[in-house]
Amino acid sequence: MAFSIKDALGATVVRKTTVDGNGQHVHHVIVDSQPVPTNLLHGQVNTSSSNPQQFPANAVSAKIEVRALPTNVGVVYVGASGVSASDGFPLSATSKPFQVVISNTSALYVFAASAGDGVAFIGG
Repeated sequence: MAFSIKDALGATVVRKTTVDGNGQHVHHVIVDSQPVPTNLLHGQVNTSSSNPQQFPANAVSAKIEVRALPTNVGVVYVGASGVSASDGFPLSATSKPFQVVISNTSALYVFAASAGDGVAFIGG
């Protein structure tokens, strides 16, 4: 069974459940929970200098997933304006992606010591 509800931020969330029980106690087990994006967006942010690079402005209705580019030479750091190697979220080329809930991708920045390194993102 699947049904849609609104989360605390007003985004539509699809819930899929299975029913389990012995006839006396029936319980629903949530087996999948994913926000439903209203628009799919994706892109890459590459560094060209030692200054943090801002993600392009895109309104987000759900969460986005961020991962380091597989061609990166070094570690990249994701965070807010002014992010650096000492306070950013580190990602190497082999790191697993992470998800973040934000209202606009422009709130994120990427910093890398190696010019050309960067991140890719996808979400809605």
